[in-house]
Amino acid sequence: MLKTKPDPADGPVWMNVVLYGPPKTGKTVAAGSAPSKVLYVNCDLPNATRLAHKMNPGAITEVEFEGLQTMIDIVTELKKQKSDTSDETGFKTVVVDPIGELYRRLLDEASNKAVRPTLNQYGDVGVHIERFCRALCQLDVNVIIVAHEIADKDEGNGSMMYLPFCGTGNPKLAQKLMGMVDVVGYTGLIQQEDGTKRYVAQLTPAGGRRGGDRFDVLGDVRETNLSEWYSLINEGVENE
Repeated sequence: MLKTKPDPADGPVWMNVVLYGPPKTGKTVAAGSAPSKVLYVNCDLPNATRLAHKMNPGAITEVEFEGLQTMIDIVTELKKQKSDTSDETGFKTVVVDPIGELYRRLLDEASNKAVRPTLNQYGDVGVHIERFCRALCQLDVNVIIVAHEIADKDEGNGSMMYLPFCGTGNPKLAQKLMGMVDVVGYTGLIQQEDGTKRYVAQLTPAGGRRGGDRFDVLGDVRETNLSEWYSLINEGVENE
């Protein structure tokens, strides 16, 4: 007998997002602006999330990343949260920032910090990350995957493409992650004439940069307030 799935329209839409771009373009602050409570897997240095905490006081809970077991524990905890329907105080968002550093740390663990890890170890780490991100995207939480950018030359026409850096020069993992999420945003900083700054994300493909919105409600460029994105996505789906 076929096992049917519940109608997605019966509950809120959980947005799965890849945010990537150059350094200091607001990726971490944007990720912290997603609906709270936010479970933040900070794979960067301690100061990386300082401004995100300041901008969203009390909304972010950081988890110490200690390797593969941390990934298993996160998925287990979020599944437990999903089964406890009486818990209204659980996490609404999980952030992985940056995915490239997560890859490096897992590779160090898998290879015992070898200078030259084996091809099998590289491959195993990529599979672990893909499965971890896919498991998160299947849960009732918003998933924000943060990445730096890496330039890759299109040998067909010689143009440059800019992809999320997932810890390896092989673009396959980045392509898989972009394929499994709902929104891909390329972050940027706009310096305005009055001296103020706007942190935005490009949400459509252009200039070799990837962007996209499965729900078609965010427009081509939008300021990186992810709580606003979440509201617009849910309003747009309700109005279909």
